[in-house]
Amino acid sequence: MSYKYTVFGLCIESDFECPLLIPSDGEPDVHMSYGEVAENLPGAASSHRFFDAKPGQLLFRVDDVARFLVTDGKEIVVDRVPGSDDNQMYLFLTGSAFGALIHQRGLLPFHASAVKTDAGVIIFTGQVGAGKSTLAGAFHSRGYQILTDDICVISEGADGPTVYPGYPELKITRATTDRLDMDTRNLERMTWRSKDKYLVSVRERFDPAPVSLHAVYWLTPSDVDEIEIIPVEGVEKFNILVTNTYWNQFLDGLGTGASHFRLATSVAQNALVRRVVRPTHGFMLDELVDQIEGDI
Repeated sequence: MSYKYTVFGLCIESDFECPLLIPSDGEPDVHMSYGEVAENLPGAASSHRFFDAKPGQLLFRVDDVARFLVTDGKEIVVDRVPGSDDNQMYLFLTGSAFGALIHQRGLLPFHASAVKTDAGVIIFTGQVGAGKSTLAGAFHSRGYQILTDDICVISEGADGPTVYPGYPELKITRATTDRLDMDTRNLERMTWRSKDKYLVSVRERFDPAPVSLHAVYWLTPSDVDEIEIIPVEGVEKFNILVTNTYWNQFLDGLGTGASHFRLATSVAQNALVRRVVRPTHGFMLDELVDQIEGDI
């Protein structure tokens, strides 16, 4: 038996269930299966602790969970460690393995959350802990549609950069559920080493249709007392996009630097980029949403 899903504008045919994805009946672009995956990738152009890569292939290793072999942007083979946790396997499948797949297909995977507005998609990026998912959750609470959390995939559309919806869930910490006044009693928890997050479904307002990109908000918590939104221009726009590319360490080994450069340049030329400075202590969440709505 096989299952079909849609994510990032692709139809995924899978030999196993993947409940984080939206069901589809389209023609498959990608096939996922269980199978044997070697410890190392022969002929790797780039090797690191967690992955080996060469043009057309990337092998990703997660101790005690699985090895993932991603090939030509069309196939993912998962070699699970016996007894490994389903949620942990899905976490790395829909994260690192899909990130490699997106790079192989010549698209731009951005480490960001994305929200649909009347002006187009706005995306929130920044380092771990900057508040990307928290801010997306706050916009969702005000009635906005979330397109994706963690990985935001951008392609070159007829009218400029286009964002493809990803997963219809937010992964948020307990601190974020407290900020958003969420009842966690019925939420699923995902735990991996020191990370403990809740899965919050946003399926009731989820739409898999792509939307044009409007603006990128780079979240930079700082030792300040007030929120400030600062326009970014010139080469700094491009540098922000490169720095916040999802698993940009994959680029050299996969040989996909040219397509990444082209798409990052297109985003820099066609989208607004803003630096958002907010206090490190005291999120000021409502005020932050108000100011971004005003900026839009």
